[in-house]
Amino acid sequence: MKKILALAAMLMLFACSHKAASGPASQTSASGDYIAKVNGAIITVQDYKEELSAVPEQLRGAIAGENGKEFLNQLINKELLYQEAVKKGLDKDPKLAKAIADFKKLQMVRMLVEDQIENKVSVSDQEVKSFYDENKDKLPKIKGKTVPFDRVKDQLNQYLLQKKQEKAFNKYMDGLKQAAAGKIEINEKALKEASAGSGAASNTPGQSSGLPPLTPGK
Repeated sequence: MKKILALAAMLMLFACSHKAASGPASQTSASGDYIAKVNGAIITVQDYKEELSAVPEQLRGAIAGENGKEFLNQLINKELLYQEAVKKGLDKDPKLAKAIADFKKLQMVRMLVEDQIENKVSVSDQEVKSFYDENKDKLPKIKGKTVPFDRVKDQLNQYLLQKKQEKAFNKYMDGLKQAAAGKIEINEKALKEASAGSGAASNTPGQSSGLPPLTPGK
């Protein structure tokens, strides 16, 4: 079990943490609050906390281990691997430059969506209650009775928020496409070649009640 958790921690350090794409541990520490030094590179308290925050909350205790030493060992392993990669010149590999560019592009898109859409959309308690009242006949039944509002309100809130965000996103995209009208070109021949063998097919929408799959809470 410990080996599995250690492997999971290592994978998370490289796949989940934003620090994995930003470089090595600090070379200096203004406050001197370092936890470890690895060939001169410093792992600070802040480094440790930021890396651990990237791990799913339910796994942090098991992965950190007793006194946090197991997780620190993973940070040390990561730093040693990074330093070895630099020695071998992998920091100059063209594939790395593309990976960094792709990561930067993805992060910028996420930041834009969060700033321009997600942070500007909300759902009021009244909207949730009105939706519940208007769709009572479609909601799950418990012993023949409609599930109480308090047991599904959080799920309905998330559902309505998602719908609002989707609508806001589509409107935002329509605006961007209108602004770029005449400046977007599609090479149909190249698209056909690129998608050949990908299994791409038209989607046939299924029937939906317009409601989320609800699991009544207690």
